[in-house]
Amino acid sequence: MVLSALPGAYFIKRTSYQFLWGSSPHRLNIKKLQASAKQGGFSLPNFQWYYWVMNVKQLRAWLSTAPVKPIWSHIETEVNGGISPWRELFDTSHKTIHPIIANAKTLWCKLHRAGRWDFIKSPSATLWGNKRILIGGTSVDWLQWRKAGILNVSDLFDCGTKCFLSFDKIVELYKLKRNQFWRYVQIHSSLSKWLETPLSCPVGSPVEVLLSRSPLGKGITSKIYRLLQDRSADPLPKVKSYWAQDMALDTSSVEWDSCFQNVNTMYKETGSRFIQLKTIHRWHRTPQQLYKWNLASTDECWRCDGQNASILHILWSCSALRDWWENIMEVIFIKIRSPKSLPSLSQSSFFQNLIP
Repeated sequence: MVLSALPGAYFIKRTSYQFLWGSSPHRLNIKKLQASAKQGGFSLPNFQWYYWVMNVKQLRAWLSTAPVKPIWSHIETEVNGGISPWRELFDTSHKTIHPIIANAKTLWCKLHRAGRWDFIKSPSATLWGNKRILIGGTSVDWLQWRKAGILNVSDLFDCGTKCFLSFDKIVELYKLKRNQFWRYVQIHSSLSKWLETPLSCPVGSPVEVLLSRSPLGKGITSKIYRLLQDRSADPLPKVKSYWAQDMALDTSSVEWDSCFQNVNTMYKETGSRFIQLKTIHRWHRTPQQLYKWNLASTDECWRCDGQNASILHILWSCSALRDWWENIMEVIFIKIRSPKSLPSLSQSSFFQNLIP
């Protein structure tokens, strides 16, 4: 049960910023930090998402298949005219409903908008007053069909085959009169345009499917949260292109996945993982960047005075770092009993050398 919607200011980003950086200025995009580890993020919790998911999870009590119905679910059904409020989640008519149900519907919409899911194209979507189901350019509400028990899109499809019911089958199941055949043709045509051909019963959004298949609610929160992470925009396209340009080679998705896995498995300490994450996202300010932004008089390297000091230069190819890298590689090759040789960028990926 959702009593009221919390204001957006409650989840203001400065709360997280204050925890991460205190009074220091921040320059890291919080969406990149909230991305999952396999997306190159830091898996920083998105409390707004958790709030939506924890509330939406309670809506499974509105399902007819719910094994246990709390007292509040019966109250909400009563204030909704004796009809399960579950239907209201898919209603596009913008009719006035009880504030509690309206708040639940608002959170339902926000959660699906964040995941870029079309929750209206659902087997639970109402047939009547639905702005997606138009006949003659307007939505319809056929009283005779509604009284017969035909309320949702799924009522017109076979549960097993997911195929649209024949007119004879609808007459048999819902006791409609045969003079309703023309309306049958109209609703079939409208659904074909909306759901596309070949016409079959739509599949609900991943959230709807999870709630329907997990009536006890076990593991729903983490599953929906992971779905939201997977659906969020990839934070790395530009970063990958910059690395490819600097190294003059195309790093495959497999190598990127291996890089992210190494960062999150080789280091358990948060600080070390964060250092590697900053390297991947190129969050270090280099002479090249400072010069480009007119914050430095030259783009020369701070150590070797070389020109065009990019992040790749200051981390790997700087001549002043050669002895340091030689010592590192010497220790590594002693451990693995291999001849000492410092790999070049043309022989191995920068990520395989820089990140264990």
